[in-house]
Parts: sequence; structure tokens; C-alpha cells
Amino acid sequence: MLAAMLLIAAHGPLRRAAGAALLLVMVLSLGALLSQVSVTPGLQFLFENARVLGTVTVCLAGFGGVAVAVAAAGRRIPNARGWLRVGTGLAAAVAFVAVQPLPAGADPTFKAYALADVPNPRYFYVCRSQAECATFGAGRPIGFGIVREKTKVRVNGVVDSRVSRLEYQSAPGGAARVIPLLEVYPGQRLFSFRSATLAHGRLVAYGVDGSPLAEYTKELDGR
Repeated sequence: MLAAMLLIAAHGPLRRAAGAALLLVMVLSLGALLSQVSVTPGLQFLFENARVLGTVTVCLAGFGGVAVAVAAAGRRIPNARGWLRVGTGLAAAVAFVAVQPLPAGADPTFKAYALADVPNPRYFYVCRSQAECATFGAGRPIGFGIVREKTKVRVNGVVDSRVSRLEYQSAPGGAARVIPLLEVYPGQRLFSFRSATLAHGRLVAYGVDGSPLAEYTKELDGR
């Protein structure tokens, strides 16, 4: 943000345009805006990580400024070229690590809740009694509710006797995570988990024979 403001205040249309673009990237959630339309996974990844890429660009520009200053003073500073090579190598290493894409379906925020978490109303909120849970999940293999917070999304629901396994996939190509089915009340099983986003999530309920009973994608994203 500070780098963008300094660029906008600088002289020259090119610097001001770069500052305006950087400010736009850092303020707006471009990934969330782009998730409303159909785009290629590569373009979606680029926009979702626009802030990181903007930060890396500013850092590399800073390293470049330092390199130019060291090179200019190289005639007066012994071994300046050696330090310049070290700095350039470190900058290249930081840039290489920073731009590496996360593995498909990477979701550091993900957590599936256990029986010990049931008393917490933030994690288990769709029903708080045996009668409420029976009503909430009546007539369908799985019923769930979604609570969206600033940095995460929580999913809590009820499954009936037809469901033997529940899996959640954060994004296409990612590994499916098994969601524990917790017998909170006699004959009633609940589940709850959190994720960074449900924009590309996929929730699948499987029957006793291993075949899918229900699958939810658009419902997770509120579409």
C-alpha cells in the first residue's frame, strides 16, 4: 500500500500508472471477483495470488535499486561486485520460491472438527438438540448450513443412515479429505469443518456400497 502511494505521488505517468495498478491489486480481492465468471485455472490462480505477485514485484524492484546503488559505488567499495552477486542470487532465490504455485487443493485453513468440539456453537450451529437435528436432516441423505467469516468458511450439517462416508475436496485436482461423522445423539451423526474458501470446493456423500449418494459444488459457493 505504501509503495503504491509513493509511486502515485512520484513524477512520470508510467510510475503513477504502476502505483495505481498496485493499489488496485492490494485493495480489491480480484480472485473473489473473478470467481463469479468462468475462467481458466491458470488465470484464476494468477488473480487469486495477485497481492503476493504485487509484493514480490515491489521487493524485486527494491533489490534492483540496491543493486544499482552498489554497482554505482563499486569503484569506491572493495569487493562490491562480490556483494552484488550475493544480493542478486538471494533476490533470485526469493523470487523463485515466492512464485511457486501451491499444490492443487492446498488449504492450510482446513480443519475437521471432532466430538470434543461439539459444545462450541461456532462449530456446531445447525441444531443444538436431538429433536432439532432430526428435523434439520429429515428426508435427505445430507443437510448442512454455511457460515462465512472474514478469513474462513464453516460448514456444519447432519447425515442420515444411508451415508457411510463424507469427503471434501478443496479444489479440482486436490486430495479428498474424509470428514468425520460424529454420533452426537443416538442414531444421529453430525459433521463440521472449516475451509479458507468454498469457491472450488466439492462435498460428496457416499453410501454403504461406496457409490456417491449426493454431491455439492455450487451449493457450497452459494450459487
